[in-house]
Amino acid sequence: MMIMTADSLGLGEIKEALAEVLESAGFSAMEEYTDIVLGDVEGCTAVWALDSVRLVDAGKRIDSGDAAVSGEIVFRVKLMGKAGRFGDHNSFDDRCFEACAGAAMIRDFGAVTVELGASGRDMQSMRLVREMKVVFGVCMKQVSEDSGVV
Repeated sequence: MMIMTADSLGLGEIKEALAEVLESAGFSAMEEYTDIVLGDVEGCTAVWALDSVRLVDAGKRIDSGDAAVSGEIVFRVKLMGKAGRFGDHNSFDDRCFEACAGAAMIRDFGAVTVELGASGRDMQSMRLVREMKVVFGVCMKQVSEDSGVV
């Protein structure tokens, strides 16, 4: 017996697109991490997680009675790079800017907003760190069963 899960928001596809953008910018993209895993990773790492999903009822259409929902899906991404050599900071910043530009170009899931935080250092693990927030705008229409569209 095969069990299928419904993903009406398309979160799986959004996660795949975000991971692809991070990988193409030169980061090893991970959805979850532990400190042990990070110690073994060389180069730049991007750890991302779903931060929040905020949806509100956008009302009903007068002619058909179909309901609409709007809101946003927010991802937080922690971008990390190795610190130590001269020029590491510039190379890391270039990758961060490339990741932001790539995330802003993900247009298959609605409007996208990207914010990149200031550069910092995690001295405990000797890493350069930046936070990126990616917000996808969501607009969905609930179709009634008797309209024939599934």
